Amino acid sequence: MLKYRVIGGVVCALAFAGDSDRVARAQAQPAAGAHTEQRALLDQYCVTCHSERLEVGGLSLQDLDLNNVADHAEVWEKVVRKLRAGSMPPQPRPRPDAETYDGFRTWLEAELDAAAERAPNAGRTEALHRISRTEYHNVIRDLLGLEVDVSELLPADDTSYGFDNIAGVLGVSPTLMERYLSAARKISRLAVGSPVPSAIEETFRIASDLGQDAHIAGLPFGTRGGTLIDFNFPEDAEYVISVVPDGPLFIESHELEVTLDGERVELFTVGRTLEPGERRGLYAEADPREVRLRVNAGPHQIGVAFLRKTAAEPERTRKLYLRPFTGEGSGGDSRYQPYVDRVSITGPFESSGTRPAHDTPSRARLFVCHASAADGPEA
Repeated sequence: MLKYRVIGGVVCALAFAGDSDRVARAQAQPAAGAHTEQRALLDQYCVTCHSERLEVGGLSLQDLDLNNVADHAEVWEKVVRKLRAGSMPPQPRPRPDAETYDGFRTWLEAELDAAAERAPNAGRTEALHRISRTEYHNVIRDLLGLEVDVSELLPADDTSYGFDNIAGVLGVSPTLMERYLSAARKISRLAVGSPVPSAIEETFRIASDLGQDAHIAGLPFGTRGGTLIDFNFPEDAEYVISVVPDGPLFIESHELEVTLDGERVELFTVGRTLEPGERRGLYAEADPREVRLRVNAGPHQIGVAFLRKTAAEPERTRKLYLRPFTGEGSGGDSRYQPYVDRVSITGPFESSGTRPAHDTPSRARLFVCHASAADGPEA
């Protein structure tokens, strides 16, 4: 199981508050000329190398004010680290005795602590800056090679000033953390290729305002309408692909093609010739067309489309008008050809219950070592 576990008066008051703060800081600062002993020690052992002229290591201590170390706290923090390590001054440069050396370091640490206490810098106020939902999708794609629809796993992010990646709105609540943990469990099982406890069904509905009278990019040439689905099959098994066509009865039938990675796996006939007494505009029954096939684990493309009939049209007075579909109203459905309403993928069935026979892109990134013997332990 280890491999699966694997965010008016107010203005006046503020003005007085600012004055009082300046007075307090002025009182807290030592008088000019103080810390002469520390300055002399610094000039004798440090400034000989770390001067404006030499600036060894890109550091100059010549003009830094010891009366207010807070002005260059980052520089003095580096000095403290060097003094704690005993690496400065380097050998064979002269250095003070141990008592003086430790005394200067202790004094400098105390000055830095006092400055931080007078003007604390909490840094970022957000305890945890999580990534947005879009960034989460991109991370999963780049790290694991998986295209996951995270909109089904995580709620939409709040926005601020038109952006959804600002730390102030990307907080983490206990409920949201549960959603992230649930998403991580599902994605990790999908990446590893662990057996699915039972068959599941995923349905892909096609937008009703999407025209299906022309070719859809990615589908085979010579087809019209339909949809192209990128689907990650969890394991080597059999799956049922169900297609629900819809549309008005017409004077001729249409052929519906189902493809797997561009290869045809089934061809259905949709629609029929009108019977005597029937009129155009009646709807065909939305009976699903199903095909069951065995698919290897990993990402595949499922294509569903109608074979396009010849574009040659007879000469006529009235030309065929491909008007767009704007929804069903009092005038009925304006579409004159069958279309694909939805596609469902159900499975797995007849699964071996073992890891995929061929490494998926995600498994190839996760498991870089394999047992040398056939009976060796799995990765």
